[in-house]
Amino acid sequence: QFWLQYGSLEVEGEGGDLNLAENYLAQAASISPYNPHIKNAQCNLYYRFSLYSSNITIAMDYKIKADTFANELLENIGIEDPHIHHIYCRGNYYFILKWIKEKDQKAIKLEALRRSAERAVKLHPRNKKIDQALQAINRAYLQLGVSDPLIPDPDIPQ
Repeated sequence: QFWLQYGSLEVEGEGGDLNLAENYLAQAASISPYNPHIKNAQCNLYYRFSLYSSNITIAMDYKIKADTFANELLENIGIEDPHIHHIYCRGNYYFILKWIKEKDQKAIKLEALRRSAERAVKLHPRNKKIDQALQAINRAYLQLGVSDPLIPDPDIPQ
């Protein structure tokens, strides 16, 4: 729990050091390799790395790592735990906004993410964070039809 908390603070806190978080979470995983809370934190970390990467190749490598964690967690604990759905939706959403530049490709990716978020809402209908993620994804998808570049993309809260 100690390493998990320190790693999570570095990921979520302002001015956090993602490399330090990776070290802390790796230590936590070495002590408890099957702990879903640690895997959730690692998944979130790799989505963050994908956003702060300097190019699409490095970002895609981190996204693949994050998606690997997310798919395992969605399969194993996704029915009981809504948090991994939120991490998955948020991580993929911001990856799409940052790295997918072609409008038609962005539409395809957002539509697939929307379907995933809808399944998450059906599994966890009372979860406010997943509902907010779905609303943001829907708005971003609809905004693709508007040509006004001054309209900001919707946010998904932490």
